[in-house]
Amino acid sequence: MEALKAGKSEQYFVVLAMISYLKEQKKYEGLLLLQEKGRERSRYEASSIRICSKKKDIVYKQLRQIAEMYPPQKDITIIDTEEIGV
Repeated sequence: MEALKAGKSEQYFVVLAMISYLKEQKKYEGLLLLQEKGRERSRYEASSIRICSKKKDIVYKQLRQIAEMYPPQKDITIIDTEEIGV
């Protein structure tokens, strides 16, 4: 599993990164959940960015590129549901 490195962001930061395979669509989907810095939110409130591609490596690359703009406050692992058998 790959990780996203921590960094400093101005407004938003990544709290979750995940990749899954959509069997019906035959595509990989990447998901980034973002939280706004310094703003109190409900437990279930976050913004999301979704990426779809037929190639898993493209999804990984795009997740990393987007996460560079909104780095997590601490290192996080990209959850790959295909690797863990979900």
